Amino acid sequence: MKEKLEKASVNIEWFDTQDSKQFRKLLEDFEEVVGEAIEKSMNHDDFKVERSKIEHIFKIAKQVYGVKDLHVYYKEGAYWKIFIGFYSSCMLYQDLNDEKINVNRAVGLFGDNTDVW
Repeated sequence: MKEKLEKASVNIEWFDTQDSKQFRKLLEDFEEVVGEAIEKSMNHDDFKVERSKIEHIFKIAKQVYGVKDLHVYYKEGAYWKIFIGFYSSCMLYQDLNDEKINVNRAVGLFGDNTDVW
């Protein structure tokens, strides 16, 4: 599918074309792309573990490192603080997993006790 999308011509005028054969081909390709996207989104159970890890990292960033209370007025400052918050969250998550510590319990104990900013 990726190869098909990369090889596709990016011509917006296709939608105004009078050539019905070309338009039909475009619609078939479009239906295939949409169908595959829907099919893959239905198989979200395959990604449960990965989604769970990502949700834990966001939870750590918000509750432990205060990313939810981020108050900055410059884009560059926000990027830097968010980077540090999420990097620290990833490191803490890895440490908790390595030590076989329940992430939800640890975040509950650490949460709102740390203000890194």
